[in-house]
Amino acid sequence: MSKDRIRDKLNQGGQYLDQLKEINQLTLNELTTDFFNLRTAERLFEIISQILIDSCGKVVSLLETETPTNYSHCFELLGRKEVITNDEATKYSNIAKLRNLIAQQYGKIDIEHLQGGLKNLETDFLQYKDKLLKWIDEDNIDI
Repeated sequence: MSKDRIRDKLNQGGQYLDQLKEINQLTLNELTTDFFNLRTAERLFEIISQILIDSCGKVVSLLETETPTNYSHCFELLGRKEVITNDEATKYSNIAKLRNLIAQQYGKIDIEHLQGGLKNLETDFLQYKDKLLKWIDEDNIDI
């Protein structure tokens, strides 16, 4: 995977952030009483977090480090390699865990927890994108 493909993947997220802003204007009641709103919110969270996860996997493969055992471990490896901070690795791991709850339908989703995750996702995604793009531009790995 080339650095340009990683850059393209991260830039894809922008199209979903505008939709996320609309969802984030909904009240908790509007999320819980309208299944269309709830399913839209879940799907946006899943798509945006999947972009984080996919780009993490691509960067880890460029680092030629150990193969991640799961999504959380992928972010942990980025933290260890100082692409992101350890605190950021924890934050993105938590995003991946919530994404798994939504995508795999492991059980009842706490809508308040989902709403909190949605409220933070735009800022978290943009910070992650900036960090990875900076790493791509500064790093000496040739692809």
